[in-house]
Amino acid sequence: MQYRVFRVPAGGCGDTEEAVNRFLRGVRVLRVDRQFVPDGQGAFWSLCVEYLESPKARAAEAGEGGDSMPSRERDGAARAGPMLRLVGGREKVVA
Repeated sequence: MQYRVFRVPAGGCGDTEEAVNRFLRGVRVLRVDRQFVPDGQGAFWSLCVEYLESPKARAAEAGEGGDSMPSRERDGAARAGPMLRLVGGREKVVA
């Protein structure tokens, strides 16, 4: 079991949020403790993640192969093929 702590600004920060999400996708999360820290303009969320490292996460850290797209998304994209494209935030069937 391992722990990792994140500090996420209360006003949001795309880069920090993406780093947290990327980390969470790569490990088996056992528990997340959240604490809001009110500090005026510097308010933030403190996240303590208890996790188990997965073999896939170790391979990604080592730079070994790996596909950045989760398998369920990759499988769905393969099934859709060229028939779907994203238009204004919605998928649209194209001929």
